[in-house]
Amino acid sequence: MTDRQEKLLRLLESQNTWITGKELSQILKVSDRTIRSDIDAMNHEYDLPLIESNIRKGYRLIIENVHQSQKPVDALIPQTPKERSTFILKKLLLTNQKLSIIDLLDEIFISEYALDNDLKNIKEFIDTFEGLKITKSRNHLYLEGPEHSIRELYKQMLLEETQKNFLNIDEIASIYKNFDLLKCKQELEKILKKYSYEVHDVSFPSLIVHVGISIDRIFNFRYVESMRNTDEIMTSIEYRIAKEFYERISALYQTEIVESEIVMLAFLLMGKKGTNFSSESLKEFLPENVTCNMLAQEMLENILTNFGINFTDDEGLIVGLTLHLQSLIERAAKNLVANNLYLQEIKRKYPLIFELGVSCANYLSRRLDLEVSEEEIGFIALHLGMAYERQNAKRKYKAIVIFPTTQAISNAPILRMQRIFSEYMDIIGIFNYFEETKILELKPDLIICSVPLKHSLEIPTVQISIFFSREDEAYILSALNALEQKHLKEAYADCLNQMFRPEHFFTDMEFKTSEEAIRFMCDDLVRSNAVSEQFFDSVMARESMSSTSFIHQFAIPHALDSTVYQANISVVILRKPIRWGPYDVKIVFLLAAGNTESVAMKLFFEWMINLSNDVYKMTSLMECSNYNEFIKYFD
Repeated sequence: MTDRQEKLLRLLESQNTWITGKELSQILKVSDRTIRSDIDAMNHEYDLPLIESNIRKGYRLIIENVHQSQKPVDALIPQTPKERSTFILKKLLLTNQKLSIIDLLDEIFISEYALDNDLKNIKEFIDTFEGLKITKSRNHLYLEGPEHSIRELYKQMLLEETQKNFLNIDEIASIYKNFDLLKCKQELEKILKKYSYEVHDVSFPSLIVHVGISIDRIFNFRYVESMRNTDEIMTSIEYRIAKEFYERISALYQTEIVESEIVMLAFLLMGKKGTNFSSESLKEFLPENVTCNMLAQEMLENILTNFGINFTDDEGLIVGLTLHLQSLIERAAKNLVANNLYLQEIKRKYPLIFELGVSCANYLSRRLDLEVSEEEIGFIALHLGMAYERQNAKRKYKAIVIFPTTQAISNAPILRMQRIFSEYMDIIGIFNYFEETKILELKPDLIICSVPLKHSLEIPTVQISIFFSREDEAYILSALNALEQKHLKEAYADCLNQMFRPEHFFTDMEFKTSEEAIRFMCDDLVRSNAVSEQFFDSVMARESMSSTSFIHQFAIPHALDSTVYQANISVVILRKPIRWGPYDVKIVFLLAAGNTESVAMKLFFEWMINLSNDVYKMTSLMECSNYNEFIKYFD
C-alpha cells in the first residue's frame, strides 16, 4: 500500500461516514480518477473489499472487513524502499540466524545496489534503538545489539504492521502464524480467574501484546534474559500465574518453558506493585525531601496557574499520578520507553487534555532535569482526561413531554426516553396538553410531543410517535445535537470574536519548513507588540515535545509559557502543503493566549474538532482567499 493510499485509509477511518470523491481529491490534491484507482487497487489487494462506494454518497470504510481481512504477509512482494526496509527488518527479527543476501535478492527481486540503499535507510531507522546495528559480512546480514533494544524494535515493527492499532487484538492475532494469540489470551484469562486476580481493562491489551511477542520469541529461540534480582518475586502470586501460563502454552504448542519470560510477565502483572521492589532507587532522582506525591500536587497547581482548571482536590487523580510518576522515573533511570496505546487517540480527540499533559511534562523536565517522552505525556494526559470527565459532566438539557391522556400507553415510551437520554437531558415536566404559561415557568430547552403542535415560543419542538420508535430516538438525538452546537457557537462567539484579526491573517503563503512558518507568524506578532520576543523559542520548545499537526492538514502551534500581551489567533493559509511532523499541513493557526483566555482556547479546540469532522467545510476553509470569506466559518 502506498503512502497516499495509507493516508486515504486513515481519512476514511477518521470520518467514519460517507465522503465524496471530490472531497477526498481536494484533501489529497489528486484527481477523482486517481481516488477511484487507489480505492480499486486497495479493494483488490485484500481478501475482502475495504471501501464501499456509492454514486451519490461517495466512499466509506467497511469496518468489519478491515477487522476480518487476513491477507498473508508472505504473499506480498515489497515495492517501495520503505516497504523493502520493513520487510528486511522483519526477516532479521524473526530469524535467529544470518540472512543470506543472495536469497533475499531473489525473494524481493532487486539488485544489490538497491539493497545497499535500503540498508542505509534501515541503519538510519535503527539508530534510535540503543546498541542496534546491521552487519554485512560474506554475503550475509546480521542484526546485532542488546536484547531489550531488539524487543523494542520488534514492538515498533508490530505496531506499524497493525496500522498503529494496538487495541485491536484481532488484528494483532492475525499476524502470528505459529500460534493462536486469541487462544493464548483465553488461557491467560482462565488462570487469572482461577487466582481471582484482576487486571485493569486499560492494561490488559498491552499485556496481550507482550504475550504475543514473548511466545513468538520462544518459537524463534530468541529468549530475553532478565537483569533484575528475581528472588523476591518467586513466591508472589504474579510469578505463579506467569509460570502456570507458560506451562499451558508449552503443553499447547510443545514449546520450551523459559524462566526469563516467566519473570518478565510477572513484573508486568505486578504493575504498580512491581515498582516497590526498587522504590529506594527513586530517591537519587528526586530533589531532597520531595516525594512523588508532592510532585503530583505541584503539577496540578501548575495546571491551575496556567490553565485555570482546578484538579487540586481530586484525591483519586493525585494517587493515580503519584503511582505513575514512580514508574516514569524508574523508566527514565533505565532509559526505557513505555509504549502508549492511546497516544494518537488522545492527541486527535482530546487536544486540550493532551496539552495539559504537555504542561505537566514541561514542569517535570524542569523540576527533575529529565526528558519526558511523548508516550509518557500521553499517559499523564490519560489520568487528567479521566479527572476532567468527572469534573465536567456532560451538559444536560431540560425537556418537557406533552402526551394527551387518551394515549394510555404513554408512560412506557417516557420511561424509555428517560433511560436512553439520561446522560443528555432531564425530563422536568409531563403534560397532557400545551399551556404556554406553565411551560414558560419551567424554561425548558426542548419540547417533545406526540401530536402536532404549533406555538410561538422559541423552543425547539420534536414530534414523536406514542410507541417511541428508533426513528423517534433519532429525531430527539438530532435536536439535542442542534442544541449543543448552538450552545457551543454562542460560547465560542463570546470568547473568540476578538481573537481573530485581519492584520494577522495571511493567504497564498509559501514556506519550506514548519519552523520557517512559525518564525514568520511569531515575528508578525512581535512587531505588533502582541507577544514577547521569547515567544518563538517557546513555540518551538512545545513543538519539539510533540507535533501540533493533525491528519486533516491543519496545525495549531502554541507556546509553553512565554508572555502574551494581547490574545490572538494568527492564521496562515499555504499555497502548497508542507510537511509538519507526521502530516502535511495546508493551514496554520498560531495561538497566542494568556491564562485568562484558557476557556477560549478550550472552545477553539472543540470547534476545530467539530469542523475537522466536516470534510467539505474543512477543505473549503483551506481555499479561502480573504479574511471576510474565512471568518464566516467561525461566526
